[in-house]
Amino acid sequence: MSQIGVVAKIVAKPGKEEETLNELKLMIAPTRKEPGCIKYILHRSAENPAEYWFVEEWTSKAMLDDHMKTPHFLNLEKRAQELTESAEVVVLEPLN
Repeated sequence: MSQIGVVAKIVAKPGKEEETLNELKLMIAPTRKEPGCIKYILHRSAENPAEYWFVEEWTSKAMLDDHMKTPHFLNLEKRAQELTESAEVVVLEPLN
């Protein structure tokens, strides 16, 4: 098992910025308690207040896959169509 990083960009629909932020904040505490979670930090773009970024580190891709099956992740996925314009997830392999 090799460690991986994740960068996820979420863009809220106009007028849904704060509601999106509230939903994203609900992800933090339970995700940080998950097995394999090393880092899980939510950021808001300094240039675009509708743009949110998760910066994550996981012990393995399998642990990330398990994260995407959790109730809190699935709940966010259900709300995403209503709240977000777009979402992009990039999985990264550390080189050092």
